[in-house]
Amino acid sequence: MATMKCRFPKKWRLPLAGLAVTGTTLAGVVAVGLLPEPVHSAAESAGTPSPEVSVTVSPGPHDPGPPPSTQPEPPLGDIPKVVSAERIRMPLDAYMTSASDVQLIEQAGNVAAGLCMKRLGFTGWNARTLATPSSGPAAEGDVLEYLDPEKAASTGYPPTAEPKPSSMISGPGMTADERNAFYGYAPRTRSGEEVPKGGCQRAGDTTILTGEMPSDPRALSADARVLALRDSRVVDVFGAWSRCMSARGLTYDIPLSAPIDPRWGQRDPGAPPAEAEIKTAVSDAECQRSVNVVGVYKAAKSAYETQLIEQNSSQLTKGLEVFKQWVENAQNLINENS
Repeated sequence: MATMKCRFPKKWRLPLAGLAVTGTTLAGVVAVGLLPEPVHSAAESAGTPSPEVSVTVSPGPHDPGPPPSTQPEPPLGDIPKVVSAERIRMPLDAYMTSASDVQLIEQAGNVAAGLCMKRLGFTGWNARTLATPSSGPAAEGDVLEYLDPEKAASTGYPPTAEPKPSSMISGPGMTADERNAFYGYAPRTRSGEEVPKGGCQRAGDTTILTGEMPSDPRALSADARVLALRDSRVVDVFGAWSRCMSARGLTYDIPLSAPIDPRWGQRDPGAPPAEAEIKTAVSDAECQRSVNVVGVYKAAKSAYETQLIEQNSSQLTKGLEVFKQWVENAQNLINENS
């Protein structure tokens, strides 16, 4: 999975950060107080020190999410019994933009930045200097998805470690003048060329991102995610899951904490899981399934998405038209310069 280096305006950056479930996503949950700090093993609870098992997560530079709601919790409706990885449709799906289109806009931003740099006299600037695009669209996910017990028994947890960043322009071959022009650190280049506001990294803002995005469904989905994790029904099912894990000699407060246990939370995706990870992942999967953790969470998130759609319906509809134009602008720019 590739990391997208976004050059969109600040108001549109947050939704892109949640495209995939990684350690970053989980750290964002920590930042709004949803992960315990620390989580300990059963051995520690019994008075036997086990420092290698302690889970301590530091908040990262993430949006804190919506403020705690003062409204009554919405009814959950039918709670799905989740027993497979089949995706559950959510209310905001009708307004959601595709990850491939987001990637197309980012690629067009790279092109616009390159054209800008060449206009400023950096004729050696090329696509290799910019962020390396991924070979396919980024995978989308959620902080809680179905964990298959059989798969957990062979592969442990899905990777939560940060993917290696795309190759950006900070390498040793980049000159100070290029850096200043790209990021807008100086008003002019050494040759006297005027650097556009924000630098060439923002060159695509005026040609690609035309029109205001009134309400982005990815941002609303992120809000619904946080509201669902705070919901009392979800908190209750997390408690049931924790008691199930405790009965197996494993002490974690919530399901989000087990995959990022430091013993395996930063395991390289290509490295095989250790026995302790497999044991925990299998227990986690079986406990989640027994109390229907994912089903309750998805029902809560769906309820909050419905609320947010009701509050932002006209803006969401307009947002689709704005985004459609962005994609068209991006495709035209790529075609004109291919």
